[in-house]
Amino acid sequence: MKLRKRKHWLAWTLGILSFLLATGAVVGKSVMNDLATKIGSNKFMISNAVKDRLAGGNIDQLIIDSARPSVLESIDGGSKQMGKLVAVETADTIPNVSDVLNHGRELSYNLPVQFEKGYKTYTIRVRNDGSSPKIVGAFWVDGITERQSFKRELKKHLQ
Repeated sequence: MKLRKRKHWLAWTLGILSFLLATGAVVGKSVMNDLATKIGSNKFMISNAVKDRLAGGNIDQLIIDSARPSVLESIDGGSKQMGKLVAVETADTIPNVSDVLNHGRELSYNLPVQFEKGYKTYTIRVRNDGSSPKIVGAFWVDGITERQSFKRELKKHLQ
C-alpha cells in the first residue's frame, strides 16, 4: 500500500499568519507608545506656554516663526476680554484619525483657561517634527468646549 504524503499547507498558513499578527502587534504598540509620549509632553508644553504668556512671559522659542504673530495675538486676545488669569485646566487632545495615521506629526489640543470673568478654550495645533514640539496655530472660543471622544470621531470618519 502506498502512503500518501500529507501537505502541511494549513499549518504553514496559520504559522505565517500568527507570525504576522505578533509582529504587527509589537510594531503597533511601539507606535502607540510613541504617540502617547508626544501627547503627554505636548500637553505639558501647551499648559506652560499659555500660562507663561498670560503672566507676561516670552514664549517665542515655542512657536514656529511664520505663525508667531497670530498665535501671540490669539493667546493675548482671550485675556484682554476676560481679565486676569485664574487657572489653566488640563489640555485635552482633539482626536483625529489622520493624526494617528501620520504618527502624531501634528496634533491639536483644547485647553480651557479660567479668567476672572469666565472661561475661554484655546485650540492649539502643535507640530512634532524636530527635537522639540512647536506651536503652529492657536485660536480661542468662549466657554468650555465639549470633551471629544475618539470612538465618536472614528465612527464619524468611517461613515
